[in-house]
Amino acid sequence: MINLKFKSYDSGFVRCYFTHDQKLYCVQAGYNYLPELLVCSGDGEPSHAVENPIEYTVNGVISHYSFTNMPPDGDTWTWSDILAYFNSTDITSNGQLIKRMSELFEVEA
Repeated sequence: MINLKFKSYDSGFVRCYFTHDQKLYCVQAGYNYLPELLVCSGDGEPSHAVENPIEYTVNGVISHYSFTNMPPDGDTWTWSDILAYFNSTDITSNGQLIKRMSELFEVEA
């Protein structure tokens, strides 16, 4: 299992950053008003999408991505949990998706 630990939320770029083994990932608004999981460079720029964020195979073993330390309570979510959160309301524009991302990821100071 790849445990992606919540790092920060950038409201300017509407990206939520996660880390795993010195790698940086982000969740940001994608096509069809759903979030995308992307691999990022060290400075936070997305480089490419994770091919299948629900599960991946290494040496013939199927495993899953896990999102830990999720705001506001430090819960652990799967990618399916994240998609279910976004599918729980009728999102019909990028503006609504961005608002929903902020509601989930923005942490009160």
